[in-house]
Amino acid sequence: MNRKFLLCFGVRDGFTSWKQLMRYNKAALKRSTMLDVSEQALDVTDALSYPPFRFLAPLSRFFQWLTIVQLPPRLAKGLNGGRAVTKVDYVLFALLVARIRFLYRFLPTWLRWITPYHRLAARFEEPSRVKKYVTESIGAMADYALWFLLPKRDAKDVKEWLEENRRQRPMRATA
Repeated sequence: MNRKFLLCFGVRDGFTSWKQLMRYNKAALKRSTMLDVSEQALDVTDALSYPPFRFLAPLSRFFQWLTIVQLPPRLAKGLNGGRAVTKVDYVLFALLVARIRFLYRFLPTWLRWITPYHRLAARFEEPSRVKKYVTESIGAMADYALWFLLPKRDAKDVKEWLEENRRQRPMRATA
């Protein structure tokens, strides 16, 4: 793992594999006393899951589920309306990730370079001018495509969405 990249996240330990980093991350998240699910966190989750079009609401809920399954059980339960993530969720998630991993191999290389991670990685690698230009160009095209596909949200619609989700939340016990 690139030490400079890890230092961006305050991780000083060196890792030789992705699996070591993931084990460290899971342990750190589980024992963290700072992470909690507050009303503000639920509002942010609801705002991020607000679909750009109503017909995309099921897809938005699906991506929210993908995120929740990856969290430690205590946080996942808090963000999942009090419902614990089950073994069925974990199995479905593992199968989905395996399928994505399999299909990813068939994507053309240029399509894999549209993520912000590759932009950050390219900064640490100090790539050639050509590689940097191509990476930045593809990233700019991806940004434009996202801007085009995800229209600006009306503040009133987002506010109504948040209020509707707040009403549907189960009451939280206060300690």
